[in-house]
Amino acid sequence: LLNAELKEGMSEPWKLEILRRMRDRNIRETSCFQELILSHGRLLEQVEKQKKNIRNLEYKKDELDQELLDLQKEGTVSGTGGGQVSKLSKRIEELQSRLMTKTDDLSEAHRSKSEIMIKMAEQSAQLHKKDDELLKSEARVNLLSATKKKLEEKVQALQEAMKASEQASSKMMDEHTELQVEFNAQEKKIKELKSENIRIRQEVLKMKTEEAERMNQSTEKEKKIKELRSENIRIRQEVLKMKTEEAERMNQSTEKEKEERQKMIKEQIEQAAKPKTPLPLPVERRGSKKGSSGGIKTPDYVDPTAIYPSVLPEKVFYHNEAHDGEISALCFSSDGQYLATGGADKIVKIWTVRSTQEKLEPSVQLPGSGASIMSVQFDHLNKYILAASNDFATRIWTVGDQRPRHTLTGHSAKVFTAKFMDDSQKVITGSQDKTLKIWDLKQRKCIKTLFAGSSCCDLVPAQILGNMIISGHWDRKIRFWDLRVSGVNELVIQGRVTSLSLFPDRYMLLCSTRDDTSLRLIDLRQNAITSTFTGFNLSTDWSRACFSPDGQYVGVGASDGTIHMWEAMTGRAHKTKRDSSVHRGDIVACSWHPKGQIFASVDRNKKIALWKQ
Repeated sequence: LLNAELKEGMSEPWKLEILRRMRDRNIRETSCFQELILSHGRLLEQVEKQKKNIRNLEYKKDELDQELLDLQKEGTVSGTGGGQVSKLSKRIEELQSRLMTKTDDLSEAHRSKSEIMIKMAEQSAQLHKKDDELLKSEARVNLLSATKKKLEEKVQALQEAMKASEQASSKMMDEHTELQVEFNAQEKKIKELKSENIRIRQEVLKMKTEEAERMNQSTEKEKKIKELRSENIRIRQEVLKMKTEEAERMNQSTEKEKEERQKMIKEQIEQAAKPKTPLPLPVERRGSKKGSSGGIKTPDYVDPTAIYPSVLPEKVFYHNEAHDGEISALCFSSDGQYLATGGADKIVKIWTVRSTQEKLEPSVQLPGSGASIMSVQFDHLNKYILAASNDFATRIWTVGDQRPRHTLTGHSAKVFTAKFMDDSQKVITGSQDKTLKIWDLKQRKCIKTLFAGSSCCDLVPAQILGNMIISGHWDRKIRFWDLRVSGVNELVIQGRVTSLSLFPDRYMLLCSTRDDTSLRLIDLRQNAITSTFTGFNLSTDWSRACFSPDGQYVGVGASDGTIHMWEAMTGRAHKTKRDSSVHRGDIVACSWHPKGQIFASVDRNKKIALWKQ
């Protein structure tokens, strides 16, 4: 039946399921009667056989009776003649004997038939009994099926209730996790504030002690001044006495000598009475070298407000081992005077760019991080430098005196990116703990936490779109955060996002992804992908791509040590650049000089390279 239904093209799965269950039940319920059915069939076969034998025997008996009658007639006709009668008598006796034998066989057959009929009756009784048992079993099965159906409905209801409870529990767990993260951050802030309070108290106490010492020194100075004044009066009196004596001596000399002596003494007295002018303090020129710590030197100047035409780099003119470990980040200052790098040696280095001399000069080293540096950035005035680190913190130094100004802690995992916002008074950071945090540098605290649900590898503030933050995540999504309404929109990308680069003049966003290894150009006005660039491989989850300063080109470094470049608007690919003597492996980050004539790249083998046309 199942095969027939399949041939007819039955497509309803519930019908097929019913047929399958009926077939299984038939097999299951007839298996216990299989032997009885076979026995009954064998008995029926024996009955038919015995019936056939009886019919044969009856037929032979009839033939023998007829033959006996014929013989008796022949004996009567032929009289009592001699040997003929004797033969007939013998023939009759034989026939009677055979008849008796057949009669016995017939009786035996009837007896066997009776026994078989008795057995059939017994088998029929057993069959009826089994039928009754089968009916009872079917009734019980129906009852159990109904019970099973009710239980299944109850189980389904319980499962739905359990799913609802699990969803509610998951939501509560997420809320609990968020609250726990916020609580940990607040608790850490409280500890930091307590530590800061203790430090400030110690500093205030130290300042008071220094002030008391200065007061004591001032008192001693006043005492010394009084003593000096007394000594000055005494000296003046002695000088006056000496002058009087000298005058008396002069009275004894000639009048001319007296006048000359008086004139000379007068000049000496006037000279002694004049107040002494202090020497001017030396004025330190801006950008001059500071002591032995290696302050920043004045480099070649580039106008940060001008837009220079960019060129395609062709060859390396400078390369060097910049760090003691792999390099993860680099950034030019907005005026092009400095280049900052950071890497696994936990140090941020600032280099002076000598474009006319085609070289970099090491200027400043900024220690203090507890793990690898993941991103670096100058503020728009090039006064501060910002660095994100794998020790869950972000740090800010002043470029002029190389002093640490802020340490922003609150993330519970590695901080992959950090950027200054519009006025450099706020910083936004993205972390592996699936959150973004906005920090107010005046208040020295986190003022807002954005829960993204996925690790953030890079972000860019987008002032052209209002108070907007754009972030790239490992869940293959780019999120657009509108801070004015606390809303977020998402754009799905077919790959794990490793970097974002914004060219605001054309409302274009460059996105690099690792899973499908490509660059995508996104039009922010349409919120759509306009171009895709492929043909390379990225080596890390934080590999950085970039726009040229004029937005004409896009570039990225690949895992085989090559530089790939395209025209941003047309998508035309340019010949890949490679110098095996410099980059022998993974290029992690690259960037154009603001003037557009120099291209910088760093790799995981500690190397930095500068390219030109």
